[in-house]
Amino acid sequence: MMSGHHLTKYFILLLTFFCMLVGVKSVDASSIIKPVIYDSLHLLTPAEKEHIKDVNKKLQKNKQHQQIWVVTLNKPGNTYSFYMDYNSTEDGGLSLNTLNDDAASLTDYISHKFIKYNNDSDLSTKQLISDRVNIVLVDPSLKYKVIPITSQTFHLANGEVRNLLISPKLDFQDMSGKNIINTVDVLDTFINQHLNSEDLSPGLFFSDVDVVIFGLIIVLIITWHHYWRKKHPKRIRWEDPDSPRNDPGYDNGYMDGYYIGMHEDDGKDK
Repeated sequence: MMSGHHLTKYFILLLTFFCMLVGVKSVDASSIIKPVIYDSLHLLTPAEKEHIKDVNKKLQKNKQHQQIWVVTLNKPGNTYSFYMDYNSTEDGGLSLNTLNDDAASLTDYISHKFIKYNNDSDLSTKQLISDRVNIVLVDPSLKYKVIPITSQTFHLANGEVRNLLISPKLDFQDMSGKNIINTVDVLDTFINQHLNSEDLSPGLFFSDVDVVIFGLIIVLIITWHHYWRKKHPKRIRWEDPDSPRNDPGYDNGYMDGYYIGMHEDDGKDK
């Protein structure tokens, strides 16, 4: 029979081994997620592919560890029906965020083509892909032929106002290499501007903009009123323009005011 000392020793060894396995699992999950350029439609030139590689090399320094994949496919039209619908774009209008609401599950579908992992057991890998991988998917069978599928981290940082500003920069129909590169660059710029920090913020919402606009209106009104007062000094309405009060040498204003105040109610009770 083992003594308590030996049991403790074996328990510590098992615990250490388990921690090593968890550490290796975490490292492996991170190391197998590499940027992908898969151009089955041959839309990209060698120079454009190099540009995408350079973008991802620079993104390695990003604090949120973002990647931008480019995948061009030509699947049958019903391939994606299980993974996406167009309810959000139909209800809320076409934008980067609404399109991502419809196409978010495509990340799982596409990533499995290039990374071997199990959704049930490799949860760390699945989570890292969801948090870090942005995919520019190009497929002529899709309603929107160029779909930027953003990571969860990107999506969280893309609030209402930012989404309003970034969406017009994207063309969801043009499958040319030039537009693919433009899409990559738009995502890259956003990532460097808004995802290069430990503390993420979605930016302004429309309700915030209403408050800002109201505040600006108040400031403009006050500024205009101040300017108008300077251009038109206040005068007593019933004052006679020819009265001695308009004489710069006149200095009896205090006594006039006192007298008017004492007698302004005279006769009201009669």
